[in-house]
Amino acid sequence: MLPFHSNSNVLADQNTAQSPAGLSTHQSDTSSSHESPDSTCATCETEETDMDRGEAEQEAMGHFIPGPMLCCEAEKDKVPPSLETLYQTAQCSSTSDCLLLAAHVFLLETGFLAQGSDIRVGEMPSSWLALEYLCRLQYFHPSCEYRPVQMVGMLKGQTLIIKATMTTTGAVEFSQTLALKPDEYVTKEWAGGNAGLVYRDMQKLSRVFKDQLVYPLIARAREALGLPALFGLTVLPPELLLRIMRLLDVPSIRKLSKVCRHLHSVSQDNLLWKHFVYRDFRGGNRHTDIDWKEIYVYKRKYKGKLYDWFELFERLYQQRPNKNK
Repeated sequence: MLPFHSNSNVLADQNTAQSPAGLSTHQSDTSSSHESPDSTCATCETEETDMDRGEAEQEAMGHFIPGPMLCCEAEKDKVPPSLETLYQTAQCSSTSDCLLLAAHVFLLETGFLAQGSDIRVGEMPSSWLALEYLCRLQYFHPSCEYRPVQMVGMLKGQTLIIKATMTTTGAVEFSQTLALKPDEYVTKEWAGGNAGLVYRDMQKLSRVFKDQLVYPLIARAREALGLPALFGLTVLPPELLLRIMRLLDVPSIRKLSKVCRHLHSVSQDNLLWKHFVYRDFRGGNRHTDIDWKEIYVYKRKYKGKLYDWFELFERLYQQRPNKNK
């Protein structure tokens, strides 16, 4: 019995020794499973700390406000870096020179490339100041088959005349001329050290220069070269053109129809003139197989008013008292 008892004690001791080991193993697994939320929370706290630190740094540095990249984005005392660099290196001697620098930047913004191998980035061509003119610059444009373009600046009194000429096939030249008042866009501080203080109304100047000189020149040159239009009303489909024309008055429609054949064709749309009749005269004939443009013609409308007056006079004449009685 004693040996058995001792064996049972040994077995009991072994079971007792194994039991804590199994329990400790189970506890360790449980504890490891409960440690993942803690680590997740710690990670979240770290991320929140980093975010707070980033927001604090952002507040300390201030919000980033991008400067103007194009002349049409220029604000008070701020011009694009391209114009600022040119102004610092060109050494302008008059307000007209400052305005010609802006014209050069406008051409570069619209895709023109300056000719000459000696031109560096941020510098004007060495021969940009001509003897007989204030300025003479050579360019070419990729969308016009790299045809040569010449910009000339001439001063007549207090007005700067800028003329851009493009040579197309058969030595045919197309020119666009723009007259500008330098004092309207260049301040009295034109000899200062900051281009932002030199120029004013850059957004207006950019719009006037591009709309009245650059884009018409490109459009005319591409038409002469037999190339499709790149921009303008002629690029829009008829659906959008009709939407735009519906907002215009009839005199504007007549002027628009004289621009080109495409606009003339769209301006003859019968439903467009039906819209004008109902809009301007508050009604019209319900028939759809009539010429609404003819109805709108002022002579016919004027005759219709005369007929109304004749009817009124007729009624008044019939209602007048008879003196013979």
